[in-house]
Amino acid sequence: MPERAALMDTTWDGLPIAPDWPRGATVVVRRADGAVLLLHRAHHGADYAGPWGWTAPSGSRQPGEAILPGAIRELAEEAGLHGINLEPVELTGSWALFVASAPLDAPVALGDVEHDRFEWVRPGDAYDRVKPRFTADGLRRALAVLSSRISFAALERADLADVVTWQNASHVRPWWPDAVEGLAAAEAKYGPRIDGASPTTVDVISLADRSIGFIECTPLAADDEYHDVAQWATDGGADAVSIDYAIGDASVVGHGVGTRVIWHYIREVVLKRYPGTRYVVADPSVANVASIRACEKAGFRRAHDFESEPDGGRFALCVFDRARVLGDLA
Repeated sequence: MPERAALMDTTWDGLPIAPDWPRGATVVVRRADGAVLLLHRAHHGADYAGPWGWTAPSGSRQPGEAILPGAIRELAEEAGLHGINLEPVELTGSWALFVASAPLDAPVALGDVEHDRFEWVRPGDAYDRVKPRFTADGLRRALAVLSSRISFAALERADLADVVTWQNASHVRPWWPDAVEGLAAAEAKYGPRIDGASPTTVDVISLADRSIGFIECTPLAADDEYHDVAQWATDGGADAVSIDYAIGDASVVGHGVGTRVIWHYIREVVLKRYPGTRYVVADPSVANVASIRACEKAGFRRAHDFESEPDGGRFALCVFDRARVLGDLA
């Protein structure tokens, strides 16, 4: 038994594997024409088509290695692909899952003896080739994520009517108890944030150049009550930023957009606006399972639940540790 355990803690070529979850990552790479990259393992011969014969690029995380850098390294080592943006599909559990988009002329180059060939195949063919079934299910999940470009722009007064609509949408209002009802209320609440008179900054979320919601961030130290709740999970809270968000366009809900929005906002806005950030925190209602899952899939960990005063609602403190997920990457 000890010998078997030791073997499970190393890769096939003897390299150590991180003891903590996720222990590795799969990167599903898709091209603009819809084709998916599959690699064929060489262990059982060129004609082998059984379990683990065909897989998306994947590999183990090394001890102490952050999640994203580990996935980037494996993609480069196994497929020779560099400079491709990886997005999270699922960063919880024992194995992380990313999706990435590659150009039509992506220069794939097998980098080790583990694989003997690669192919770009249609999704249906990929689902048939990839075994066992749960790995094909991961492929399906990754390819179901909308790939349209996500961008952010500072909230302006011309956006306030949209904010009112988004906060009062039927799928948002239950989780946004202080939703503004009308332009006057929106101006009173968001005017100072637009003018820079508040520590909270607000940005409009766009998907393929269509506004779909908003997201905001605040240094944790600027919110005394929230700071008291979160400081122990963020090494005192001095280098922490809180975020809050709402996808107001119901047509894009359930397609991985929330997870992508959170991921891009942290990397493209929060870490540039507050370069010293170590932790990012969010506090969805404990009943808002979809929002909690969006955070977890983007790399947050649910630290603990707490009761908010004075309304008495219960919320889940979710914490994103930059060092654990991104390492030195912004």
